[in-house]
Amino acid sequence: MRKLILRMLLTLDEVAAGEHGQIENVDYGDADVWTDMFDTLKTVDAMLIGGSSYQEYLDYWTSVLSKPDADPNEKKFAEIDARTPHYVVSRTVKSVDYPNASVLSGGVDGIAGLKQQKGGDILMWGGPTVAAAAIQAGLVDEFHFDVHPVIAGRGKKLFANVNDAQRLRHLSTVTHPSGIVTVKHARA
Repeated sequence: MRKLILRMLLTLDEVAAGEHGQIENVDYGDADVWTDMFDTLKTVDAMLIGGSSYQEYLDYWTSVLSKPDADPNEKKFAEIDARTPHYVVSRTVKSVDYPNASVLSGGVDGIAGLKQQKGGDILMWGGPTVAAAAIQAGLVDEFHFDVHPVIAGRGKKLFANVNDAQRLRHLSTVTHPSGIVTVKHARA
């Protein structure tokens, strides 16, 4: 069975997204975090995105491909992203108009079927609503959190709608020079 890895940025107060998109005062370009993410991507051959965030996500990474002055890590990620199949997890989105992207029928319920198919690991970016639903459904096998040294104060919290306790086992913790801490856990 394929492994579902949830990779998300979190602030110290568990905010996973700002009220209107990105979180203020967060360094999205930490070189060490990129290196860790590229290591994870070596095992991944599919990505999941939530229905409310897919368009912004896909628009951004598609645009990076045509920017001659793009950050080298962003450019490298955009190239990987462009050749990796994406599934939009939504019960309301019916179709998407991006190369390599389609709607995963059944919303979060469709993730279980995708995990049963042959292939490599599946990486879920979120947003926080679909990620929380996947956590609540017991579908996430590994949690990779990049915890930023920021208190957001407001925003969408990842675990706000997770009601069932789940036991995890620690895989690794790395503190990067920027103060970002990458913490990885797996289901016990």
